[in-house]
Amino acid sequence: MKYQISKSGKLSTCSGGRVDAVLELEDKVYIIEFKYKDCPGDASPEEKQRIFEAALEEGLAQLKDRGYAKRYAAGGKAVYEAVFAFLGRDDIEQRVIFPHLGA
Repeated sequence: MKYQISKSGKLSTCSGGRVDAVLELEDKVYIIEFKYKDCPGDASPEEKQRIFEAALEEGLAQLKDRGYAKRYAAGGKAVYEAVFAFLGRDDIEQRVIFPHLGA
């Protein structure tokens, strides 16, 4: 089950989609997508980067295609989208998209 954390600190499920996480503050909203990809242990740095980029692009496409941010745009808050990609326990990449909806 997916949850939304509101400024009141209460958790509630997000309707109309399967966004991984939403952090809603007084003046901004963060829509967060997490992606995990398997990566061979002996992958070169270039191969890891390619896998990271593919995971980040996949997450960004999911955010855009499913329109998760649209439900928050009408509230006048800045809406940020972020994708975090994980390749096992030690490798993490992130991509944050600056506000394109809302304030």
